Parts: sequence; C-alpha cells; structure tokens
Amino acid sequence: MLVGVVAVVVMSRARAREEQRRAEEQAIVADEQRALARDGQREAEDQRSRAESLTNEVRLTRSAQTLVAASRGALDDDPKLAVTLAVAAMTETAELGTAEPQAVDALQFALQADGATFPTDTTTPIAMRPGRTPGGVRAPRR
Repeated sequence: MLVGVVAVVVMSRARAREEQRRAEEQAIVADEQRALARDGQREAEDQRSRAESLTNEVRLTRSAQTLVAASRGALDDDPKLAVTLAVAAMTETAELGTAEPQAVDALQFALQADGATFPTDTTTPIAMRPGRTPGGVRAPRR
C-alpha cells in the first residue's frame, strides 16, 4: 500500500513538473508573440510616417512646379512677377532641404528677363548644368 501511495505521489509530481514546463513554454511563446506584435506595430507606424513624408514631398514639389510654370508664363509680360513666382517656387521645397532645379532655372530666366546683370571677372566661379534651356542662356566667355 505504501508503495502504491509513493508511486501516486511520484506520478503527481512528474505531472506537475510537466504542466509547469508547458506553462513556462506557453509564457515564452506568448512573450514572443507580444514582441512580434509590437515590432509589427512599430513597422506599421514607420511606414505610415514614410507615406506621410512622401505625400508632403509630392505636394510641395507639385506646388513648386505650378509656381515654375506660372513664372515661365509671366516672363515676357511681367518679369518682376516672374522673379517673385520663381522665388516662391524655390522656397516651396525649402523644408525638404533643396530647391527644385526647375525653380532655380526659372529664377535665372526671370532675372535675365528683368534685366538683372551679374558682374563677373576672371575669378568669379560659375556653375552650369547640361541640357536645353529656354532663351539659350550661356555662361560668359572669359
């Protein structure tokens, strides 16, 4: 009889250890699932933030392009307005850390149409970009 009781106690302890081991494994799995869920949530938030940033960049770029087109349209009739619109186009994307190249060109063309002169000598650095430009803008010869 005592042997039977001891066997029952041993079996009960073995079952309890097995149940404890299973409970610990389930807790580990639950912790891993929570961590994955947090990572997924962070990734979703990052993607949402990137999407908002890109949407803002597209909005600002389109606005700058609209201002560039307006500046080009005003070149012949009102060069001062063309300058103002070109400056607005350049500042439109300032928060992105850059000006649209078309906005820089529009300002150059508007300044030239307004009769602005750019005093230079042989030490003045100049910059040029390849490509076709309206009005055939050229760098001065030295």
